[in-house]
Amino acid sequence: MESLTKLQQEVWEDSQVAELGYWAGLVETDGEQGRCEQYLDLIKDYLGDTSDKILVDVGSGPRGILKLLKFKKGIAIDPLMEAYQEKGYSLKNINFIPIQGTSEQIPLVSEYADVVFSINMLDHAQDVIKSLNEMYRILKKDGILFLICDLRESAEQTDKYHKMYFSRETIISWVEKNNLLLQVENLMDSLSMEGLKSLMMVLCK
Repeated sequence: MESLTKLQQEVWEDSQVAELGYWAGLVETDGEQGRCEQYLDLIKDYLGDTSDKILVDVGSGPRGILKLLKFKKGIAIDPLMEAYQEKGYSLKNINFIPIQGTSEQIPLVSEYADVVFSINMLDHAQDVIKSLNEMYRILKKDGILFLICDLRESAEQTDKYHKMYFSRETIISWVEKNNLLLQVENLMDSLSMEGLKSLMMVLCK
């Protein structure tokens, strides 16, 4: 099946400009926090007690899932984090650490996190496989990766925010190559885009 898992720099930068504009329309509301609660509902049965764990949300947007969780340390990483903060899109009085960074070059040491979240992020990345490899790198042995992503399986399903298109098989191939334990897999209707399917995986390193 045809796929596009790596973008040219200028194409990715254009998508990031569009993403920043998308959030401008949500600044007067609670943003997508309601959707974060929906995502949390999908994974909470597999999450357990996180109060003594290090959590990392990769591609968090200005808000993300960490606001809804307890943790020893929480880090939210996004390539637009500084722009979100400058424009006032980020939440105030947060208890996690917001960091500017890309999923292809996560600014954390290896085997750092007990839990990594990749929620509705992967189709915003510049390089899908490099992003997956980086999340694997920062995950501790026996750590958990929660992956939720919309599946766009052709160029016709892309838009100005989402330039990537790939199938479930792209992700499964990476999982098998890295010998991760696939604890849970669900294919469901997307929470963010009508007409798309979304893949949810709970992966153990």
